[in-house]
Amino acid sequence: MRLPFVISGPTRALFQPNFPFSPAKFPVFYGWVILVASVLGVLTSIPGQTIGVSVFTDHLIEATGLSRLQLANAYLVGTLTSGCLLPFGGKLLDKLGARRIVVLAAVGLGVTLCYLAGCDRLSVI
Repeated sequence: MRLPFVISGPTRALFQPNFPFSPAKFPVFYGWVILVASVLGVLTSIPGQTIGVSVFTDHLIEATGLSRLQLANAYLVGTLTSGCLLPFGGKLLDKLGARRIVVLAAVGLGVTLCYLAGCDRLSVI
């Protein structure tokens, strides 16, 4: 199966399985490294989840002018939409591989944060 785009040139090495090191030559079982990285990833994602967002509920209500119910419904719609898109994300992960998806996710997050940093000024235009 041919991917829609092929990485070539100097960046090709970035997407090789043994970059930046060979997991077989790691001093401990590499699964433990993955476990620690996964736990840290879950812990650092807490601010984006309900437990982290709830701290800002009153500030969001004040800034947006929404009622608590309207804000909760907006959060519900976002959560349901995200859940419905997960199967497509899984297919994309299988098709492109984890390294490419991480790069795409990081770029997407950066663009989204840049947009959100200026969206309060966009409504004035």
